Amino acid sequence: MARAAEWARVALVTALVAAPVLGCKDGKDDAKAEQASTEASEAPLPEDAEAFLAELSPLPAGATGLEIRYEVRGSLAEGELTIQQAPGGYRREDWTIRWASEDPGHPVVNEGTTIITPRAVWTAQKGEPGELGERDFGALADAWLALDEAPRRAVVEAIREWHALLTEQRAAHPGERDAVLEVSCLQTRMAAQNLCLWEEAGLFLRYEGAAFEIVATSIEREAKLEPSRFEIPASARAEAETVELEGLKVDAILSALGEGSYEMMTGLLTPRVQLAALEAPPKAEAEAEAEADSAAGEAKGPNAAE
Repeated sequence: MARAAEWARVALVTALVAAPVLGCKDGKDDAKAEQASTEASEAPLPEDAEAFLAELSPLPAGATGLEIRYEVRGSLAEGELTIQQAPGGYRREDWTIRWASEDPGHPVVNEGTTIITPRAVWTAQKGEPGELGERDFGALADAWLALDEAPRRAVVEAIREWHALLTEQRAAHPGERDAVLEVSCLQTRMAAQNLCLWEEAGLFLRYEGAAFEIVATSIEREAKLEPSRFEIPASARAEAETVELEGLKVDAILSALGEGSYEMMTGLLTPRVQLAALEAPPKAEAEAEAEADSAAGEAKGPNAAE
C-alpha cells in the first residue's frame, strides 16, 4: 500500500462547499457574523483537548455518534462498507469487497480497516500490519491548551463563527441537491465520479464510479461507539510501515484563527474516505495471475511450442 499522500488530502468537494466562507477573512464585518461572534463569546471554553477537538470537528446537529452502512454493488464487485464517526476527528472504516475473478466460485476478497484519530491514521488489509502515519490534529489541541486564556478564547470564537457561517452559506447556496435515506446531500461530479455529499458529516451517502456504486443503506445518528473502536492495534503500532503525512502548521493555524481568519480551516477537515483502499488487493491479483499462468503452462505440456 502507498496511500500516504491520499491520507493527507482533504476532499475537494468539501473544500468547495467551504469556499464561500473562506472568502471572508474576517466575518466580523457582517451583521450575521457579529451575531455569531456574540454567541460564540458567551459560550464557555472547552475544558480539555478532547472538548476542543469536538468543537473543531463536530458531528451533524443532534448526532452523538454516526454509523453509516453502505452497500457496494457493480458488475465487477459487491460488498459492504461501514463508517463510524465520533466528534473530534475520530473515524473508522471497515469494508469487505468481493471482486469477480475467472473462477466464479472464488471471488477476490478485499477486507480491511482504516482508523483515523486526532494523532494517527492507520489502514490495513485483513491480516496485514498496514501503514501508520502521525496526524497533527492532536498537536493542534495541545498547542491551543498551552495558550493564555485570551488567545485561547479568540481561537475558539473563530471556530464557532466559522461553523455558524458555514451553515448559513450552505442554506444560502444549496447547490444541486438530492436525498439518501431522507438526508439531504450535495450532488457533486468530478471526472467520471458522482458523489452525493452529506456536508455536515463530511461523508458521501452515494458514490458512483467506473468500477462500482456505493449507497448508504442505514444511518444511525446516536450510535454507541466505544472508545476501543478507534484504538489502533498494538501489533499494528509495532509492525506497520511508518509513513509520513503532510503536517499541519500548528502555530500559523492558531495565529490565523486568533485574528479571525478562516483561510486555514480546510486543512483541519477530516481526510476523505479512501475509495482506492477498496480495490482488489494487489497480492491477490498477482496470485491469481500466477495461478492462471501456471495452469496455462500445464495445459501446454512439456513439449508444447513456446
